[in-house]
Amino acid sequence: MPMANGTDMTGASAGGKGGVGAGIAILAAVALVCTVARFIATGAAYPAAGAPRFIGEMIGGSLPSFVVGLIVFFIIRFVRRKSADRFAGVLSGLIVVLALAGLGYLGDLKHLAQ
Repeated sequence: MPMANGTDMTGASAGGKGGVGAGIAILAAVALVCTVARFIATGAAYPAAGAPRFIGEMIGGSLPSFVVGLIVFFIIRFVRRKSADRFAGVLSGLIVVLALAGLGYLGDLKHLAQ
């Protein structure tokens, strides 16, 4: 059914489903970037490590913070499901991902100090 301004709202939900995929992609990218930055900042080096090990370590290292951020993202999204915000929960998920990356960095520094 067309609205007064001529736009067609057929099939559109109140929560705006278009933001879910983009929100997940944002969380995944931030988790991966934080893991790479933590890897560079701590100076971790593997002299005999090849590309598959490096890629696997980056993906595996970013999974815990991504999963916890994703859980928070979906909880906030569920709570705010009636709002028209397409990116509901993304900021909360980003805060959790960044906090966990910071805690991982502090853990790496304590490990290197030993």
